[in-house]
Formats: sequence, structure tokens, C-alpha cells
Amino acid sequence: MEKAKPLAEVTAILKRIHIKRSPVMRDAMLVSIVSRTNLLHELVALKPQLSISVDDQEIRARVLEALRGAGLIGQQINAVVPGRVVQLWLPSIRRRSSRQPSSSRKT
Repeated sequence: MEKAKPLAEVTAILKRIHIKRSPVMRDAMLVSIVSRTNLLHELVALKPQLSISVDDQEIRARVLEALRGAGLIGQQINAVVPGRVVQLWLPSIRRRSSRQPSSSRKT
């Protein structure tokens, strides 16, 4: 991915080819790596602060709308808003252990 692409375009590329990170190139040289987490940080920084009069449900609706607009809602991201604090939940990835349970080991 070339440097200086708009946030929405980078998000669309990551979503379209189903990747979480992409190298950022300048003149055929690697200058950085951009991730979905980087995009979320930028998304939050770009949005104006919400009014204190807005309740948790409204905050959640606005966050989900912003995620949809950035093309991230299909990434199984969930927003939870307890007490006006936004928590973004991503699916966890469980790795299989190569170790066998002790009960199935041969003696």
C-alpha cells in the first residue's frame, strides 16, 4: 500500500482482501505497517467529542455507525458502552496446544 491513502480507502483494502495488517511503501521501500488497530485509533481521533448529554445507547449507536462507515463492522467488532466509556471487543483467537492432556499420555 502506498503512503498517503485516505483512511476509508485503506480500510476498504484491508476488508476486501481479508487482512489485518499491510505494509506501507514509499518509493518501493517499506516505511511502516498499518493495522486495523491503527485505523481504529485514527477513527477515534478524527471523531469530535460526544456531548455529555448523550446516553450510553446513543454513544454505542454512533460508534457502530462510525465503524460501519469505516468498513470495520464486518470484522466482528462489538462496542459496549458502560458509563460513557466505549469498549471495543474483538473476537478472541484460541490456539490449539500441541501438548496432550496428561490423562491421554502413554506411560
